[in-house]
Amino acid sequence: MLMKEERLQAARTWADAYRGMDMLRAYKAYFDVCTTTAVEDLKELGCRFIPRYIEVVMAEDGEERHLAH
Repeated sequence: MLMKEERLQAARTWADAYRGMDMLRAYKAYFDVCTTTAVEDLKELGCRFIPRYIEVVMAEDGEERHLAH
């Protein structure tokens, strides 16, 4: 598994090339990270999410919400 800085560096290239409809789920799968990590990483890259969408993804994956607003 990549460390955060390595993952963010790779994520910049990945995000520029991504053409799908669900970047959050694709990021989680590609980088093998939990929803919380994916959201934090993608926010650092400039992505924005509707809070309810994050809650839905976390609930589907059986994760608890630990994100700051």
